[in-house]
Amino acid sequence: MSTETSSTQNPLATETLLTTLSHVIPNTSTLRSGADLTMAYFHAVMVKLGFRFVGLGEEALRSEDKGKGSASSEGDGAAPECLPEGWNASGDAWSFRYRHAQSQLTFLMKGVKIAGKLVVHGMAIEDGTLHTLELSIPSIVSPDFSFPVSALLDVDRLRTAFVSEERLREVVYNFKVKIVQALIPGLHKEGYEEARRISDVSVNS
Repeated sequence: MSTETSSTQNPLATETLLTTLSHVIPNTSTLRSGADLTMAYFHAVMVKLGFRFVGLGEEALRSEDKGKGSASSEGDGAAPECLPEGWNASGDAWSFRYRHAQSQLTFLMKGVKIAGKLVVHGMAIEDGTLHTLELSIPSIVSPDFSFPVSALLDVDRLRTAFVSEERLREVVYNFKVKIVQALIPGLHKEGYEEARRISDVSVNS
């Protein structure tokens, strides 16, 4: 795995993603688990790679999603990248829809928590091919970080919620390979580099 480049060049640099994470969670939200935090982190990855959040859930009129573009999430007046109220209402399942300027497809990212595992699925809805990443939550989120917690967290506090920055880089690398590159091969974003899928870094230990 290549080393992380400067945050001014790499949209997936840890500092950049932590800063984005602090902005994409609604101020009134409560993070109830490490799975909540991890799904919000993956949303931050999608945002930094140019994916436009267009709604929650699997069902939506195609014209509705296409018409939203960079409009605010679910029409709640929030910033375009910000998750809407109720994004983590289920507690053990999350479902986010996206569009991207480099594709005509609508993308779905869905997470399901099963005991200490988080299974993340990515799919282009019109294509129907499912791509999956399985994670061990305790290997990512620090056991010393207490939940539930208010979403009003600064970058330094968010950093302490994770096991280590090295672990975050490993997780993002696998998410990039197994989800992002599968959804949009050859995605163009300044500072972004695709990874060759040689041997995945383990995120289950």
